[in-house]
Amino acid sequence: MVTAVYAEGKIVAAGGDVLVHNYSDPGSWAMLGRLVATAGVDVLYAFHELPTEVGDKVEVEDAGDGWRWLISGLDEAGRPFKVFVVRPEGDGEGISGPWVGCDSRLVWMALTAFERAVGVPWAESIGRTAERLILDTHPVARGGRRLDRVTAFWPEPVLGGNLELPYGSWRRELTPTERKADWVHVFDANAQYLSAWSGAVLGHGEPVHHQAPAFDRRRAGVWRLDGIPPNLRPELPPVALPGREWFTTPTVDRLLEVCDGSDAPMVVEAWIWPEQSRYLRAAAERMRNARDMIGAAQTACQIEIRHPRAEVAARGITNSIVNELALEMIKSLYRVETGRFNMGAREASRWFRPDWGHTIRALARCNLHRRLWQLGVAPFAIATDGLVFASDEPSGRAFAAQIRLPLGDGLGQYRHEATVPRLDLEGQLDERTGQLMRAIGKAAAADGA
Repeated sequence: MVTAVYAEGKIVAAGGDVLVHNYSDPGSWAMLGRLVATAGVDVLYAFHELPTEVGDKVEVEDAGDGWRWLISGLDEAGRPFKVFVVRPEGDGEGISGPWVGCDSRLVWMALTAFERAVGVPWAESIGRTAERLILDTHPVARGGRRLDRVTAFWPEPVLGGNLELPYGSWRRELTPTERKADWVHVFDANAQYLSAWSGAVLGHGEPVHHQAPAFDRRRAGVWRLDGIPPNLRPELPPVALPGREWFTTPTVDRLLEVCDGSDAPMVVEAWIWPEQSRYLRAAAERMRNARDMIGAAQTACQIEIRHPRAEVAARGITNSIVNELALEMIKSLYRVETGRFNMGAREASRWFRPDWGHTIRALARCNLHRRLWQLGVAPFAIATDGLVFASDEPSGRAFAAQIRLPLGDGLGQYRHEATVPRLDLEGQLDERTGQLMRAIGKAAAADGA
């Protein structure tokens, strides 16, 4: 599988090789498709004008509202081929990548940086790229387990789209002390879903129904509980989302951790998978290492940007932009694929695993709850993985040290996103979390202008 860019009369592979020179007029979809198929290309990002003629013995399917086409047919040797052709500048929804407005060279450099860091070529969409990565970490030749095909029966609880969700937009009333505080600090968790990919215990096979089983944190399952304990820390969000009876293993495990024993919920029934593994751990490790590689390259770019020679500084700026694009591509894999596991229109696909999607989201939420439980101060608002605090301490870093919130670029650490004066947010502190976060962003941008 090869991903390439078609621009300026050349077809260049993401790995760096020029596959075709001096080819500025494709003539027809058939000619273009056979040419790149012969070169081993299965995804082509195109910046030239695309053919209007179909040509002989190929089919062209518009696969995405005028931004993606699938060419299929026979090559010169009569072998079947399929090639996706994507127009990145036409992708206003971020489906194919974060490249809207970028020129062909930047796209090519970002594709190359991604492939070198992650080990698989970018595909025609975020989801397909995530699938490539997952399957690449489970090679059949070495006994790797493939994703299950369609499960004959899905328990009704896992088919609900909102079984397990992130905190999303949670907030509480400010305390009198918080209302008098001079500053508002915002911190953002690093790769919350990537950590969950690494640690999630996921089921294989067909789930089995059990009446009143003993809870086992080592088993992948969904459990119906009776007697959800009260929130022991009302200044924090609850472990279990309200109004629900069914929960995945991470949520039940966390509920049992925080209750005092006498108020532990009772498992009424459960669907438990017969086998389980941390199936996504290898893909998560690949992405974590890729993030570290891109981060190291970005550090080197910052040194070049400050170089007195203009050409060196210009190169550092270009490479810094490329690294930012590649990092955003990596982040999009685990964010988007987590949601795709729950895509109900894809039941005919082996990638429809709603139990996996629910489990990953639950583990990410419960990991965040564990962190909040350990802090010296509670946030008054949460936007998915962004934490908002009020304090008299003007320094965000000093405040993080006070409450034992670890700052850094690693998994399980947090970034200091913004610190703004409380007075800049008057009238917003009692608004919804989304409005508050936008107000904080505007205030921080104005402060940095």
